[in-house]
Amino acid sequence: MEVHHPHRHSTPRTLKQYVIEFFMIFLAVTLGFFAENIREHFAEKEKAHQYLEDLASDLKQDTAKLNASITFKLQKQQQVDSLVHLLLGADRDKYSREIYYYARMLSLREPFYATEGTLKQMENDGGFRILHNKEIIEKINHYIAAKDKIVQIQQMEDNISVQMRTAASKVFDARVFEKMLNPETNAAFKYYIRPPEQPVSFTTNNPRELNEYANWAVSINTGQTMNRMLMIQLKEEATNLIEAIEKAVN
Repeated sequence: MEVHHPHRHSTPRTLKQYVIEFFMIFLAVTLGFFAENIREHFAEKEKAHQYLEDLASDLKQDTAKLNASITFKLQKQQQVDSLVHLLLGADRDKYSREIYYYARMLSLREPFYATEGTLKQMENDGGFRILHNKEIIEKINHYIAAKDKIVQIQQMEDNISVQMRTAASKVFDARVFEKMLNPETNAAFKYYIRPPEQPVSFTTNNPRELNEYANWAVSINTGQTMNRMLMIQLKEEATNLIEAIEKAVN
């Protein structure tokens, strides 16, 4: 026995139904687009917040290092002034122990190296793109520019130090210098450098060679002065940037 199924005739869809369907699809896509944008916006905002917190932490390390470097350079400037005054004075031999000590200390350097982990990460990841605080961006640029000037001065100091060591070899006995630095026996002395216990001799009394060394020492002092002033400026830039960051993230 055959079973006959009645034929179902589909009702043609109206223009209104097509419009509603199109509108629903469009609305779903649009809402999805906006939802994704909102999600990315909050993700970027959170990432920017983390960048700023990390940068503030780096800057606080920099200010501590700057304080140490500024103090070091001020002390070194005072030592150079004493060194040049005594070395070119009539009583040079009388103050040989002090002159040797200042000259040995002059060979030390304490350059400033900024903590650049966060800045480099922001540069590599395009992190500056998601910072929308113009004040902070401007202060970051000021800090970077001040930091780069210090690097240039330190490179100049490196070149002068090479010339100064050459001039020092004509004035000072290397064997005395060697004995002055001893971490094991001179633990109580700064940088483990101990002044000679007895008066020592110079390898020359030639005024020209003495003056040559003194001139290079003065050049070092000029670099120290410039560098110290730039470090004071950099510290101010860092402090201002930290304040702006803390204001923005809190």
